[in-house]
Amino acid sequence: MKLKKADLLYRGKAKDIYKTEDPEIVIVKFRDDITAGDGEKKDNIDKKGYYNSIISAKFFELLEASGIKTQYIKLLEPGMMLSHRLEMIPLEIITRNMAAGSLLRKFPFQEKQELNPPIIQMDYKSDEFHDPMLNDDIAVALELTNRKELEIIRETTLKIDKVIKEFLKEKGIIFPDFKIEYGRNNKEEIVLGDEISPDSCRFWDMKTCEVLDKDLFRKGETGVIKAYSEIASRILDEEDKEKWNITE
Repeated sequence: MKLKKADLLYRGKAKDIYKTEDPEIVIVKFRDDITAGDGEKKDNIDKKGYYNSIISAKFFELLEASGIKTQYIKLLEPGMMLSHRLEMIPLEIITRNMAAGSLLRKFPFQEKQELNPPIIQMDYKSDEFHDPMLNDDIAVALELTNRKELEIIRETTLKIDKVIKEFLKEKGIIFPDFKIEYGRNNKEEIVLGDEISPDSCRFWDMKTCEVLDKDLFRKGETGVIKAYSEIASRILDEEDKEKWNITE
């Protein structure tokens, strides 16, 4: 499938979405921009988009193989992903398997406390309102979604959590939490979109609890790309590592 990149549809904090000749297909460009703290902290880190696209592609392929519908079609090249066009729902769905990050600032959990069953949290994706947490009633009242869609989102999210958590366990990686987004396709079906990467997930080494995600940038520490490269190296098979030039 060869589709030319056309007009810019949307520019986010770290990705650009472009039209193609097919109105139902877009090209997602992963940029090297990195942000934290509601976009207040910003930088540009060489090859961040490269690794995020490769990692996201791997997770999307894993989920598709498990029967979970995503917007992913294929990785054209590192940093450029071909995807189905979605009408995105402005909700961030955060799944927490362990207590970390903002959960510790807002609630009396112990750091690294295991959460079983996992907590599913919804935030309203809005820079203007600083991404506030909301519940089902607020989401419905704002007409962002409906209760049937929320049920599908919850069931799908729990399945995604189980599939990725079990996959990462084999790779020696703890999966404390992750943020995903959903949209509607042209059939009004709920479909997983956006990305699954060290920008949107926490990854810890199982033996050392070493951080392998964007928390390094949030905390002003070094080694961000080294961490992203480590995740790519662990989750990709040998063929993909050779194809995308991922070294140990």
